[in-house]
Amino acid sequence: MAADLEPCYSLIWYSAHSMDQIPEESNLMASHSKAHVSDVASYIAKTSTEVHGGRGFYR
Repeated sequence: MAADLEPCYSLIWYSAHSMDQIPEESNLMASHSKAHVSDVASYIAKTSTEVHGGRGFYR
Protein backbone atom coordinates (compact mmCIF):
# COMPACT_ATOMS: atom_id res chain seq x y z
CA MET A 1 0.00 0.00 0.00
CA ALA A 2 2.89 2.33 0.72
CA ALA A 3 4.28 1.61 -2.73
CA ASP A 4 0.93 2.57 -4.27
CA LEU A 5 0.80 5.80 -2.28
CA GLU A 6 4.36 6.96 -2.92
CA PRO A 7 3.86 8.12 -6.56
CA CYS A 8 0.92 10.23 -5.40
CA TYR A 9 3.31 12.54 -3.55
CA SER A 10 5.19 13.29 -6.76
CA LEU A 11 1.99 13.81 -8.67
CA ILE A 12 0.70 16.30 -6.10
CA TRP A 13 4.03 18.13 -6.00
CA TYR A 14 4.10 18.36 -9.79
CA SER A 15 0.54 19.64 -9.78
CA ALA A 16 1.51 22.35 -7.30
CA HIS A 17 4.58 23.17 -9.38
CA SER A 18 2.46 23.54 -12.50
CA MET A 19 0.24 26.07 -10.70
CA ASP A 20 3.27 28.37 -10.42
CA GLN A 21 5.35 27.54 -13.47
CA ILE A 22 3.10 26.01 -16.13
CA PRO A 23 -0.32 27.72 -15.85
CA GLU A 24 -1.67 26.24 -19.09
CA GLU A 25 -1.16 22.75 -17.67
CA SER A 26 -2.34 23.44 -14.11
CA ASN A 27 -6.04 22.63 -14.56
CA LEU A 28 -5.29 19.32 -16.23
CA MET A 29 -2.75 18.34 -13.57
CA ALA A 30 -5.07 19.30 -10.71
CA SER A 31 -7.84 17.16 -12.18
CA HIS A 32 -5.49 14.27 -12.88
CA SER A 33 -4.04 14.43 -9.36
CA LYS A 34 -7.45 14.48 -7.72
CA ALA A 35 -8.72 11.55 -9.77
CA HIS A 36 -5.63 9.40 -9.25
CA VAL A 37 -5.22 10.11 -5.55
CA SER A 38 -8.93 9.42 -4.95
CA ASP A 39 -8.64 6.04 -6.67
CA VAL A 40 -5.51 5.12 -4.72
CA ALA A 41 -7.03 6.26 -1.42
CA SER A 42 -10.13 4.14 -2.00
CA TYR A 43 -7.99 1.13 -2.85
CA ILE A 44 -5.82 1.60 0.23
CA ALA A 45 -8.83 2.03 2.52
CA LYS A 46 -10.45 -1.14 1.15
CA THR A 47 -7.25 -3.16 1.30
CA SER A 48 -6.30 -2.04 4.80
CA THR A 49 -9.78 -2.94 6.07
CA GLU A 50 -9.40 -6.42 4.59
CA VAL A 51 -5.85 -6.87 5.86
CA HIS A 52 -6.74 -5.86 9.40
CA GLY A 53 -9.77 -8.12 9.67
CA GLY A 54 -12.66 -5.85 8.75
CA ARG A 55 -15.81 -7.64 7.71
CA GLY A 56 -18.90 -6.38 6.01
CA PHE A 57 -17.27 -3.21 4.72
CA TYR A 58 -17.19 -3.25 0.96
CA ARG A 59 -17.63 -0.38 -1.36
